[in-house]
Amino acid sequence: KFTKTIKSGDAIIIQVPIEEPTGTSTTREEMRIVSMRLSDTSASISSAFSNDLKTPTAYKYIHKPRNIRKERADKLKKEKTNKEEIERNAFGTYSGAGGGNAGTEFVYRERTVNGGYRIRRENIQESVTRSNLLSMRSQKKSDKYC
Repeated sequence: KFTKTIKSGDAIIIQVPIEEPTGTSTTREEMRIVSMRLSDTSASISSAFSNDLKTPTAYKYIHKPRNIRKERADKLKKEKTNKEEIERNAFGTYSGAGGGNAGTEFVYRERTVNGGYRIRRENIQESVTRSNLLSMRSQKKSDKYC
């Protein structure tokens, strides 16, 4: 429940027991900002309470005002960036020039005299799908990955 209700930036309010010099015990309400939520039972707060809490204590919380439009825009931007990164990494060695012009450059491996492989790049006039690039690579005799 704790991880679902409290987020970083929320305020937590606790009744802290205070012992008076006369020997009586009272409580005082103190508020702290949650700087980081660690688990269901612990969180990091902005500063310590005036007295140590030695027993589990009931608490109230106030949610941090959130900018929902900004959060949605950030989420969409992050998803788009992740999708582009996945697409760019999907090509790997055979990406063309960094994945930006994928499908316009034909990349394959060619066996050298010493037994190693050399990467060859050829420009293609029209855009080609990945499956067509793979079939073109598989027709090359010495590409070890086909």
